[in-house]
This record gives sequence, structure tokens and C-alpha cells, in this order.
Amino acid sequence: MTVPTEVSKASLRAFVRHDPSLPVAIVAFDSLVDDPRSLAGQPRWLLFVLGRTRVELRVTEASGRRLVHLELTPPSMVEVSLLSMRPSSGARTDELGCASLSLAPGLMSLVACDPQRGRRFRTAWMIV
Repeated sequence: MTVPTEVSKASLRAFVRHDPSLPVAIVAFDSLVDDPRSLAGQPRWLLFVLGRTRVELRVTEASGRRLVHLELTPPSMVEVSLLSMRPSSGARTDELGCASLSLAPGLMSLVACDPQRGRRFRTAWMIV
């Protein structure tokens, strides 16, 4: 099987940006896999867990844009960015640990950085 050039280049870019020292929050729930019947016109829900930290993601489509809404538990204000095949903007969570980001469909991992606590982590890779 031949890998398309675009996919190969995107994978290489993601690998170069990947920091293997970052702890990874693993997928605990994905509505696409765990409850596919619930997806008929509904947002996709994902839950990632790393120790006491939970990252809840809701992926929606609005006005032709794909958005990811996230909530960190316990709540904290962190810088959030996406590792993906295409450039994307970052965001900062509010005091409730919530933020929203625009994204392009494809492979992605969310990276969170808490400069006050000196803590960084990322989610496992997912296709959205």
C-alpha cells in the first residue's frame, strides 16, 4: 500500500513538532467508538485522562467550521495548542478550565501548558 505524499509530509511535520518527553493523556471514552448510535447529528465527545487530570472534548460543526470545545478537570488556566497537519491557533482556558478552538479535519493532538505550575501534557492522537 502506498502512502499519499500529503499524508507522509503531514506525518513528518507532526513528528518533528512532537515532544516525546510530554506525558500523554489517554482516551477513556470516544462517542464515535463507544456509542456510535448517539452520533446521528450530535457532537462527538472524547474524554482523555492523565492521573487526576481529565480533558473533555466536544467536536462540533457550525457555519462550515469545525470547532473543539474543551474542559479541564480540575479547572486551571492553561495555554492550549493543537498539533495537526495544518496550522491552527491556540487558546487559553478560562478560570473554569474551558476554551474553544477552530480546527481542520484530520489527525491532531491537543497540547496543554500550565506555566504557573511548570506542567505540560498532550492528548493521545485522534482523528477529527
